[in-house]
Amino acid sequence: TTKDAWNCLADVFIGNESMRRNRYEAMSNQIEGFFMKDGETHMEIYQRLKALSASFRELGATHVDDAYIKRKYVNALMPFEAADLKSLQGKHNYIELTSNEVMQEMQSTRYKLRLLKTPGLGPLECFKGLPLL
Repeated sequence: TTKDAWNCLADVFIGNESMRRNRYEAMSNQIEGFFMKDGETHMEIYQRLKALSASFRELGATHVDDAYIKRKYVNALMPFEAADLKSLQGKHNYIELTSNEVMQEMQSTRYKLRLLKTPGLGPLECFKGLPLL
């Protein structure tokens, strides 16, 4: 029957319940252990987290929303940039910021610090090699 054919196709392309549950658990483990890699920019870590989050949502993780992504992003940066994150979290409008806005604020802070710490570095030189947003 048509239903049998559909079920057969679903098993082949989507997998049976056990396979779906295994993929969900594997993705859950991957995103729960998310961390910042050496040399990774704020944009790179954010894009990697967004891609993982989209894949996790496709597997049925309905709890993965922008607040979840923001929390994961901040937790991944905390061991490396705790003071800057605490400063950002202390702002009156932090709760209203999207995950992308948090990433942009952190990226901006990194380049401002670079500008301050590098004598003779002009304002525009600080932004060389940055991806366009």
